[in-house]
Amino acid sequence: MGVIRDIVDKVDQSEEEKKKLGETLDLLVSLAESKAEHCQNTIENDLKSGRVAGNDTLYFPITHIADKRVQYRCTTTDTPGDLVSTISDSIVGMFDDHTPKNIINGIAKTANEFLQVLLGAGEGTEQYAQVYTTGIDGSGMAMSLVRTDFMFWCRKITASSLKEKMDSALSCVAYKSVIDVSKLKFDDFRNVYSKVVDKGIPDEASQEERKKIIMQCIQDAKDIFEMLGGKLENDTKSNLLQSNSVSQIELGVII
Repeated sequence: MGVIRDIVDKVDQSEEEKKKLGETLDLLVSLAESKAEHCQNTIENDLKSGRVAGNDTLYFPITHIADKRVQYRCTTTDTPGDLVSTISDSIVGMFDDHTPKNIINGIAKTANEFLQVLLGAGEGTEQYAQVYTTGIDGSGMAMSLVRTDFMFWCRKITASSLKEKMDSALSCVAYKSVIDVSKLKFDDFRNVYSKVVDKGIPDEASQEERKKIIMQCIQDAKDIFEMLGGKLENDTKSNLLQSNSVSQIELGVII
């Protein structure tokens, strides 16, 4: 994906080319900016409602917005179909340097899937896509739980004067917000924390070894949950931490 402004800068500066493309490009940029503003308002309204609703919200509640990015992009006939690497490069700047790569790649893959739907739309169409994910930012004592909200607007170009320069115009908006762990249940936290661990229990592990690994994973998750401000009393079902029966929790803890 390129940046719309870059296309504007590359336009032939002859009077004829200016007349043919200049005004159309200016209108396209203005349209992309207004759509980006709409995307920002939509995401911020979602974040505000989640913060006000507290434990009653269907989404992870947040304490504040930690980062925000707005870009105006375009695609051409040469743009690769798989944009995961491009999206990953943009997302990296929003996260701590020590954030596990699988977290960032997972978010990029999700965003890519939604973008492909937009980019595959018919000529002249205009569509939105919204993506909401949760994950870990950073590692160790500096780790925090975050939610990322993306919203994309895409316009498939029809103007013949622009078709030579670009295929689609995009507004891309991204927010990273810190999750309020004190309002979470332990099981909700464990679902997000599970993404940090690269490997599950080794296939060759004995039954006794499996039990030890499972119990250690749960204890580690519990310690981190409390370190981040979580309260086990929020979850009446958290007696799985006290349980001596591994069979009751084995399927849920291979994280």
